[in-house]
Amino acid sequence: KRWKRGEACVSNPGVKKHRMEAASVVRSKRQKTAPVAEGAGLGVALKNLDEKSDNLMNDDEVTHISALSTWTIASGAAGTLPSFDRVRKLWNSPLDSHKEVCAVLTAITEVIKSQGEEESPIAYFAALLTALESATATEQQTAITYLLSLVIPTVPQNILRAKFAPASKLLFTVLESQSNKDISVALVRSLLSSISHLLVQQDPAIWNESSVVRMLEFLIQFVFHSKPKIRHSAQRSLAQLSRTTPVACSLVLKSCTQKTRRLLRFEKKYK
Repeated sequence: KRWKRGEACVSNPGVKKHRMEAASVVRSKRQKTAPVAEGAGLGVALKNLDEKSDNLMNDDEVTHISALSTWTIASGAAGTLPSFDRVRKLWNSPLDSHKEVCAVLTAITEVIKSQGEEESPIAYFAALLTALESATATEQQTAITYLLSLVIPTVPQNILRAKFAPASKLLFTVLESQSNKDISVALVRSLLSSISHLLVQQDPAIWNESSVVRMLEFLIQFVFHSKPKIRHSAQRSLAQLSRTTPVACSLVLKSCTQKTRRLLRFEKKYK
């Protein structure tokens, strides 16, 4: 039998008993508190926060931060900043990488609150950089840099300019540690996003420094990376940088042109 247009569902039942039951189960799971996460992961990264916090923040930005070894992942313990809305959607995810991100966010939030500080982009920016300085495992670094890439667009420009030297040095140190053999795609993508936004907010005069030009040249290498996700992330980051900084745009164009010509000559040579 052929149904008329618009009447294909007239025979469907009006009561959706099983669908309503399934929806209620999903809602109840979302309302429950997630399980306790042991502090073995970020506990090591936060161990020396007291000693290293002075390197990345001033007293009037974020004051003393102490370490936490254990914490509970609860719905109220996550950061309340709109920047972390995406993380809160991962709260009940079964993936280990998502659990690590939620655990890191909870730990950082508890550290900030324990010192009587308000949750702010500046507080999270400083705390995440300090945690990244102490982190050694790739899983920890990936979670920290992912959160950093979410919060750094909301950090005031004057803070990003004041902390450019230590922040850029730390981020590039982590980026350079990633070899092509054991490279973490998620970690590199978060680093590229954070570094590009950090560079965008700087004064144009900073591009006269040779160290900044070398940073840009290092970033351009990822545009030709063998992994598509890294390559596309680098392209987006450099496109954002080129749109906002004329000096960077000319440097990117020059470097990419030279790199493309070298690749073409290499292909012709071995054809």
